[in-house]
Amino acid sequence: MTRRRLLQASTASVILPAITRGATTTSQTLVVADGLDRWGDRITARGFPWVKVSSKDTGGAWTMFESPVSPQFGVPLHIHHHMEESFFILEGEFLFEVDGRRHPITAGTSVLIPRGSPHRFKNTGTVTGRFIGLCRASGSDGRVCRSAIPDDGGGSKQRRKDESGVR
Repeated sequence: MTRRRLLQASTASVILPAITRGATTTSQTLVVADGLDRWGDRITARGFPWVKVSSKDTGGAWTMFESPVSPQFGVPLHIHHHMEESFFILEGEFLFEVDGRRHPITAGTSVLIPRGSPHRFKNTGTVTGRFIGLCRASGSDGRVCRSAIPDDGGGSKQRRKDESGVR
C-alpha cells in the first residue's frame, strides 16, 4: 500500500471536510516516520492506537492513528456520540459490525462509521492486522479514540481476545 493511495483515500472523507469548515491547523509540516507515533515512540502491538497526527496539529478538527491488532482481537460494541470514525485497512482481515450489519474488510478497504452508530470490529485473521484510523471532531486524541477499548480493571486498557463479540 503506497502512502499516496492512503492519503488519497483519507483526504476525501476527512481532511477536506475539516479544511472546508475553517479548522485552524498547524503552520508547520508534520512528517511521522513509518513505525513511529506522533511523538517518536515506536509503534508496537500493545493493544491501543498510536497517534500519527494529533488533534492539536489540526486545530481540534481530526486525529489520525495507526493500530496494530493481534489475531482474533477486537473491541466490544460501543457508540461515539460526538465523532465519526474512518478506518483504512493496511494489512489483515477484519470483520466490522456497524448498526447490526457485518462487513468483512481486507487490506485496501475503508469503512466510515457515522457518529451515533453502534459498532465493533475484530481481526479475524491469523496474523497481526494493521489499520489507519481517523476520528473527526476528535477532541483529545488518544482518550477519545481509545475510549472504545475495554479497561482490564487495573487501569491499563487492552483489547481482549474474543471480547469484541464479533464472530
